[in-house]
Amino acid sequence: MKRLLAIFFFVCGLNGFANEQVRFEEANKAYSEQQFDSALEIYTQLIDEGWQSAAIYFNTANCHYRLNSIGKAILYYEKAKLLAPEDEDIIANLKLAESQKIDEFEVMPTPVFTRIFNSLLAVFSNSIWFIVGLILIFLGATALTFFLVSKSKSTLRFGLYLTLGTIGLLFLFLGNIKLNQEENNTFGVLTIANAYVKSEPNIGEDLFIVHEGTKAHIEETFSNWIKVRFPDGKTGWLLAESFESI
Repeated sequence: MKRLLAIFFFVCGLNGFANEQVRFEEANKAYSEQQFDSALEIYTQLIDEGWQSAAIYFNTANCHYRLNSIGKAILYYEKAKLLAPEDEDIIANLKLAESQKIDEFEVMPTPVFTRIFNSLLAVFSNSIWFIVGLILIFLGATALTFFLVSKSKSTLRFGLYLTLGTIGLLFLFLGNIKLNQEENNTFGVLTIANAYVKSEPNIGEDLFIVHEGTKAHIEETFSNWIKVRFPDGKTGWLLAESFESI
């Protein structure tokens, strides 16, 4: 009975995927016929139903760009870039959309030490940092255990095993930093024509105005407000409904 149920759900899953693929092709056909509104409607439905891929985000961005919705276009090009960071078409179209933005920010220079440290973290993914760290700790602990029960003692060997475990702990430490960076590295894009950045939620004074397509780092959220940091280092609050996360 369980086997029959498993086969049934597997077939249903295949049918669901086939149906989504058909709708995706319908949207592509509508786009090729310059029916951008129709194509966008189907792409959006698929995304709302949980379909995530660089292709569907890229096509959605193209529709928004054709419909002169620059903010949404940049948002979905950025989503596509997250899944396919080396794709030349995505990079080129994102640059094209960004050229339509009004706001330009002077990017704050990154300190040399921070650049070097980030380059070190980028050598491995956080999972690799963790895996290698655990392996080194295990090897160091195992070797140290055998060393302690053995009759022959050597300061050099003891130091070597201890160093092995210490390096493992360092790898775990770096992996944790990289994981925290990735979890807190959330950006968003302004998707309405313009908005005033406020000094605080609700009753704050207007600090300056930003326009559609502006990208900023999301610092924190409060009720229906979000605090963002712009490339020049300035911070302020925006209504969450006007600023969508990538």
